[in-house]
Amino acid sequence: MEKPFEEYCHEELAAIIEINLLSPTIMIKELLTIMKAQKSGHIVDVPSMTEEFRSPDIFTYCGVKAAIIKMLQAFQNGR
Repeated sequence: MEKPFEEYCHEELAAIIEINLLSPTIMIKELLTIMKAQKSGHIVDVPSMTEEFRSPDIFTYCGVKAAIIKMLQAFQNGR
């Protein structure tokens, strides 16, 4: 879904954020529960390069991908 940012309706923006930020966040939370129970584990992230492109046509997507990268970095640094 590529179009100028100002053409997205609220529902489209919410869907992009839910799919690309909320879903991975929930998955990481569930993985951490399992990893704590096992007392071991790793999370390997293969990020999208679009975070680096900063294209106005995929503004929201780029933003949520950058957010995931920063969230995982913060988690890693906090351990």
